Amino acid sequence: MTATITPYTVSVLLNLGDGRFGNRRDYQIEKEPAAIALTDLNGDGKSDLAIANDFTNTLSVFLNRGDGTLMPETAYATGSQPTSLAVGDLNDDGRPDLATANIRPGTVSVFLNRGHGDFEAKQDYHTGRSPRSVAIGDLNDDRKLDLGVANGADNTVSVLLNHGNGSFESKHDHRTGVAAYSVVVGDFNGDGTPDLATANYGPGTVGVLLNRGDGTLRAKLDYVPEFECCGPMTVGDVNGDRRPDLAVLVGYSRNGSTYLSLLINTPGLCNVQNAFGMTVRAAKRAIARVNCRVGKVRYAFSKRIKRGLVSSQKPLFGAVRPKGAKVTLVVSRGRNH
Repeated sequence: MTATITPYTVSVLLNLGDGRFGNRRDYQIEKEPAAIALTDLNGDGKSDLAIANDFTNTLSVFLNRGDGTLMPETAYATGSQPTSLAVGDLNDDGRPDLATANIRPGTVSVFLNRGHGDFEAKQDYHTGRSPRSVAIGDLNDDRKLDLGVANGADNTVSVLLNHGNGSFESKHDHRTGVAAYSVVVGDFNGDGTPDLATANYGPGTVGVLLNRGDGTLRAKLDYVPEFECCGPMTVGDVNGDRRPDLAVLVGYSRNGSTYLSLLINTPGLCNVQNAFGMTVRAAKRAIARVNCRVGKVRYAFSKRIKRGLVSSQKPLFGAVRPKGAKVTLVVSRGRNH
């Protein structure tokens, strides 16, 4: 199933059962679809369709007749410029609800399912600036699904905890890399508590924010995908070891190509963090969090870096080494007057 921006249709191609697909059937949708989700919205065991439409600020719902053809669209008003769509049972009534991240003025719209595939009017909650992505998961271990929202303009992820009835507390913001573009939920350190990961367009990193268990997030750990990062990201066990891995869409400006970069979850390795501009004490903490340790500390004059802050390191940020590997730091003495 695909959504096309022009001429604003969704195409349904039914599987013939042998890996081939029949001729597509197109359905007209609202202007500039930005996100699509497939789930059973009316409880009849058939997958229905929801689409967030950027230009018209709407959420389109197409119910399945049961034979793979879709009923006429029902549209619901969202916040301005919805760019992401997530599905989950937000009020614990056994029915899937919908949430959209809306760029302006920075909100997430929640649509509670009435039970027949029709939805209550949106309830809006403030996020950070220019939210680009929304993900759903139980972030504080109360068996209620919460929201995580990646905010591109203020470099944060907003956590909105669920009261239990599909309404949400005010946001709690946590720092990410620059221009957070995508957010996913997964238990990345195997402690039984869902964590968050963001793909950050500005520095080209993937940041993992570990959950303390109550919905508050610890300092992030950053990773460098291959090529130039980052676009949409998803989570899943790609190598069958029962640990969640990450797949992120990346680009390469030299030839204009787009690639899928896989970050395999491998506990125990030394994933060198960026210590640039930190004090030695802060650098030691950041490096120790990822199974590395500080080796030699040298001092050198620097025209750009303030006295007492790390001006360079070896290995560089993003290197992967065996557990306990040493990182050499060079600390600024300030200007050589």
